[in-house]
Amino acid sequence: MTREDQELHAKQEYNGAVGQAIQADQVQVDDQSVTIGSVVGDVAGRDIVNVHAIRARPLTKEERRTLNGYVRKLDSDFGQSGKQTWSSIHKILGVNSIEEIHVEQYSPAEAILLQLLEIAELRTNIGVAAEGSSERANAQLARELDEQKRSYMDLEARFKKQADAMQSLRTSASRAEGKADKSLDGALRMADTVTNLKRQLEISENGRREIAATLKTTQTKLASMRLNLVALSVALVVAAISIAVIWYKADSSVKALQVMEAQSKECMFAGKSYAVGSVIDNADAPDIECVAGVRGSQPAWKQIKGSSRR
Repeated sequence: MTREDQELHAKQEYNGAVGQAIQADQVQVDDQSVTIGSVVGDVAGRDIVNVHAIRARPLTKEERRTLNGYVRKLDSDFGQSGKQTWSSIHKILGVNSIEEIHVEQYSPAEAILLQLLEIAELRTNIGVAAEGSSERANAQLARELDEQKRSYMDLEARFKKQADAMQSLRTSASRAEGKADKSLDGALRMADTVTNLKRQLEISENGRREIAATLKTTQTKLASMRLNLVALSVALVVAAISIAVIWYKADSSVKALQVMEAQSKECMFAGKSYAVGSVIDNADAPDIECVAGVRGSQPAWKQIKGSSRR
């Protein structure tokens, strides 16, 4: 038997097994493969090859623990309800619980939670810095926080839109599978529809990855902004200390000037001060009077003419 005859015989045996499976109604179609009896094949290009389609796995315990850790930190450190946080994540990803989150949704979920943590930390730091900073600095920080919040809301909306689109495509694929013919020809025709839906799903996944990259860039900017905020807080503390020192020195100088000014308007006699115009009646010496100095000079004692000794 020639090689061509051997290949023809093998194909006939293969097709015979496939035909028996079709007649026994053992045909199943999903979005990635066609199963005919015990034969599993990729439907792309209408070629049946013996490969198994790999579905995305659920999250591992470690991955769940990591996401739950972020949610608990938001709750304990910033007072954001864990229940509400998970409810938002589920709506964005288009799932009902963490058990329905698969590995391809882990990175978006983690990125969203990290974004929420960054915003919460920034809001807290701004609240602390606002007590000692100027009105202009506070306004600038508030504007930057609003900008980051708007950026996050935009990313959140885009993630949710992608999830809704993917769910719609999966629903369409499921409906298409239910309408597939029981024959091999019907299954192969259905394969074209499933392949197109698969391509659209891949496009949606690419869009999700681009959004995740944008979100990562936003997180980097938030981290840089947080460092700038810390530096601003330190500068404000230093400025406050400097102002206090300057005020203390200025106050001391004013008091000293006041003392000197008071002394410059008085005459001293026997350790006591006397105002201008004061007269000392000496029993054993001429009387003297405190008279103002000429052109702002210090007052001085002047003997009163005509006074007599007693």
